[in-house]
Amino acid sequence: MLALKESEDKSDVTLRFYESAGAKTNLDFENSFNWQITEELDALENTLDTAAFPQIQPWQIKTLRLSPEL
Repeated sequence: MLALKESEDKSDVTLRFYESAGAKTNLDFENSFNWQITEELDALENTLDTAAFPQIQPWQIKTLRLSPEL
């Protein structure tokens, strides 16, 4: 994980991380706060339309929006 911070619009949380093993993998996000990944973002926190999510390419940086599960 590179960063966990309040989103720019103050409504959710932004999680930024990178794949460091050099292998394509799938993201498996578990937490005890009932937050879920709701979308993938670019570095400026704009929403991306990504069909390959939650797949991560080798050495790739991903930015995700986390929102409380309703």
